[in-house]
Amino acid sequence: MLELLLILSFALTGSSGWNALTNQTTPKKNIQFPQVALVALLMVCAVDLWLGMTHPLAKAVTANLDRSETFTTARVYQNLKQAPDVVLLGSSLVVAPVMQAEALFLGRPFPRFEHRQSTFISDQLSKKLGNNPSVFCFAVAGEAVSDAYLITKHVLVGEKKPKVIVYGIAPRDFQDNTCPGIDSTEAFNVLSDLGDVKEVAGKNQFPFERTANLVLARISSLWKYRNDIRAYATLRAKKTMERVLPWVVFDKYDQYGNLGPHKKGQYPEEAIGTIQAFPNVAMENSGNLKTIQQYIRRYRPENKQGVDQQFEHLNKLVELCHDNQIELLVVNMPLSKTNISLLADGFQQSYSSRLQSLCAKQGVKLLDLSNLYNGEESYTDTVHLKPEVSKEFLGTLVSEVSRTGAMASVKKTGVSLIKTENPI
Repeated sequence: MLELLLILSFALTGSSGWNALTNQTTPKKNIQFPQVALVALLMVCAVDLWLGMTHPLAKAVTANLDRSETFTTARVYQNLKQAPDVVLLGSSLVVAPVMQAEALFLGRPFPRFEHRQSTFISDQLSKKLGNNPSVFCFAVAGEAVSDAYLITKHVLVGEKKPKVIVYGIAPRDFQDNTCPGIDSTEAFNVLSDLGDVKEVAGKNQFPFERTANLVLARISSLWKYRNDIRAYATLRAKKTMERVLPWVVFDKYDQYGNLGPHKKGQYPEEAIGTIQAFPNVAMENSGNLKTIQQYIRRYRPENKQGVDQQFEHLNKLVELCHDNQIELLVVNMPLSKTNISLLADGFQQSYSSRLQSLCAKQGVKLLDLSNLYNGEESYTDTVHLKPEVSKEFLGTLVSEVSRTGAMASVKKTGVSLIKTENPI
């Protein structure tokens, strides 16, 4: 930050700025250090405001918050002409079948972060309900219960609130040892405000440095995007050096995915292209072995405090939907027997019991589909359903949802969602 201030100061004031910093004077004018610092500060504030309002990193070729699934989906939702009838929440367990079924239904690929209207589920619901409800998928990979609460609180509100939220959950949404805390998720970094920081930091008694970092990220875009800016600057510097200094070669991924010093290839900082969903192609995954290893780390040992926090957020989500007159339907998603076997001893029983108790106490409809599709043949990686199973599962989900009466508030509006391929 100091280097940026100095560069901006010198660029604006030229030699007079240097003279002010070194206590030298010129016959024409003596510019004092406070004046230079003030001008530099104003310029930094202008850049900060520009970052926060225009989101230029959304078009950068690096992976960053403004290119994330949460940010992009939120922008698509905010650009809708009207609120959808139904919104889907959940993690990649929901994203995978919805996107895979949509690609099969459309018979063509589409940008997965931008195309969020589920025409397949709309079609299935129209056959059951006799109307044509609009369905929007706000499920995001890695979405925890606290993230679903933030999405509902900050995006699915006001004139854009849906009539129904169908929330697909699973044990990982409550228990994930690879997540340092509620404040470290993508959704928290993209959507939370100072009120959320105060609540989370106060309840968890964060140290001053952690709290200060969260506060600064909410009031300063430069601070919030500091790592994204550093990654973009590093990429630009590497490309410039290789153009100017032909003997310099940085590590890149070659066509086979091998990282090493190559003249051509993709830099580690790059995120080229748009993530697509293709017919009959499974959503990207790590394969069975790596996925099992990942979930062992996520599931064991049980983090009782973290699980309690996520159940508290589920309760808050229920209350938020009730206050905003949004019908909430919770769906316990299916998993393979292999994945369930990785849970800590007694967790599955405790999780199911607490979920049933909370929903019964709050009068929330709970649809338990956890006993469906438990065989390994239904999954690409023991967690995410295969494309050919996705349409069948969603068809079952729609049938079960229709029987619960949760869609009673959904009426034919006669106005469809806007096209979402180019929302921004």
